[in-house]
Amino acid sequence: PGVGNFPARIALGGRFRLQYVWDDSNKAPPDLRSAVPERLQVQGEIFTALATGYTAVLAVVVNSDIGDLIHLDVRAPSEVAIQVDRIDYFQYTASVGQEVRFDAITRDADQYTLAGALEFTWAIDDPSIAELIGSAGAHATFKMNAAGMTKLRASIGDLTKEIDLVVEDGVVTTSDASSGGTTGDSTGDSTGDSTGGTTGGTTGDSSSGGDSSGTTGGVL
Repeated sequence: PGVGNFPARIALGGRFRLQYVWDDSNKAPPDLRSAVPERLQVQGEIFTALATGYTAVLAVVVNSDIGDLIHLDVRAPSEVAIQVDRIDYFQYTASVGQEVRFDAITRDADQYTLAGALEFTWAIDDPSIAELIGSAGAHATFKMNAAGMTKLRASIGDLTKEIDLVVEDGVVTTSDASSGGTTGDSTGDSTGDSTGGTTGGTTGDSSSGGDSSGTTGGVL
């Protein structure tokens, strides 16, 4: 939520890419810069939020004038959630042999899902039941090796989320899933109005659900 596809709130430490959509082919597109580099670091097209609060991204044109700007609201994460297909789980049920991708997201104290790519640490208590076969930032894929129950964790800084992972023999059907899931979408407003052109942002997919291989079960 925000202006166009621009997120309303970004996680402290989150990384994201910005591109400016420029419709004047006779002029070079603006250069995107941080209004306060100590609060918002820029390396190429990648921005990193270094401090909480509002910081502006400036679109600087060739004569060094500010042609446009948008404000970022950076918040400190207060909790972590573990999701499959954009639904929060406290307990997840899968079948032996399945490979399931889990996604970690952060929310602030107001329960807004925070944008920005973050690096999480993934852990499993009993790898004989479920084995980590690949992870990248907010995403981790586990293979279900044997029936049983174990704990799955995603951590960042001082924050950790733990869920029960139940692995069963046979096929887990959709009748095993509860309908009371939380999707983690927020509806906040961005404070930055653009004055010309369009600023678009991608946020490292920190809150997007991933495809899972044959996964239909789960208990919330």
